[in-house]
Amino acid sequence: MKERFLKIFEQFKKKTILVVGDTMLDHYLHGTVSRQSPEAPVPVLLAERDEYRLGGAANVANNLARIGATPILVSIIGKDTNGEKLVQMLDAEGISTRGLIVTVDRPTTEKLRVIDNGNKQLIRLDFEKTEEIGERLEDELISRFDKLLKEADGVLISDYAKGVMSPSFIKYVIEECAKTKTPVFIDPKPRHKDFYKNSFLLTPNEKEASEMAGVEAITDGNCNEVGKRLADMLSANIVLTRGAKGMRIFSRESQVFDVPAKAQSVFDVTGAGDTVISFVALACLSGLTILESCQLANFAARIVIEKFGTETVKSDEILKILSQEFND
Repeated sequence: MKERFLKIFEQFKKKTILVVGDTMLDHYLHGTVSRQSPEAPVPVLLAERDEYRLGGAANVANNLARIGATPILVSIIGKDTNGEKLVQMLDAEGISTRGLIVTVDRPTTEKLRVIDNGNKQLIRLDFEKTEEIGERLEDELISRFDKLLKEADGVLISDYAKGVMSPSFIKYVIEECAKTKTPVFIDPKPRHKDFYKNSFLLTPNEKEASEMAGVEAITDGNCNEVGKRLADMLSANIVLTRGAKGMRIFSRESQVFDVPAKAQSVFDVTGAGDTVISFVALACLSGLTILESCQLANFAARIVIEKFGTETVKSDEILKILSQEFND
């Protein structure tokens, strides 16, 4: 198994993936809390340093770049300071920005997390506009997507429901990819479930899957029923991520596979879904089965949730953990 994984890593370098979705800037304000405010029962943080990381679809693209693939980000950002910072960060990672549209109509989405010196998150502030993009921006996005699709081995939709992935645009992407037989992988949001039909694979977590299926919660008792229902309803392969319980795969052909979790200690799950969809998509496009792709993604998830904040997995990290797992 290890040799098969290692050979696939060489294929990663040959793959180009369009990452289409909501791009954001993850901003961390670190400081020290030593007292309570005299004005209200809240802590006073002495701000010490700012840290910025690629978020949303940009983090997906970064995950792909870090393991050797060529991502092209197709998204919309604001004509603002955060947008400029995002472009600089993408350039620094060697991620193509040819698919980015800059507009004055929407701000660049920013998630500001205030962190005390013990890496405890005190509060998160979101700066965003989540209304769906208008017809003009959607037409621009479609034009950019059309020009870049011919270069892609696959398309990955990173849907954070921040407005970029309008229902009509999602439908357009999937239909155009069907014409060119380009596989579409989706990290979904429940509100758009009806528009994901006929994609290749989706990776909902338990909360997303329960909302998409109209059940209160995913349990061991109803998991198979829900997963099969989603696979049938969407005519797609479903990879249900279940946290500490690992993943359960529901194929279009009604097969069910379990992939036990590999995590040893959970520090921060921020961005873990981005890592999973990145590895699953890239591995599938490189020749692994869905089951093998999920097994590889599990190793990657084990690495990323032991880190703080929005993070990625580098090739040397995944190679090291493969060596440990297979006792090389």
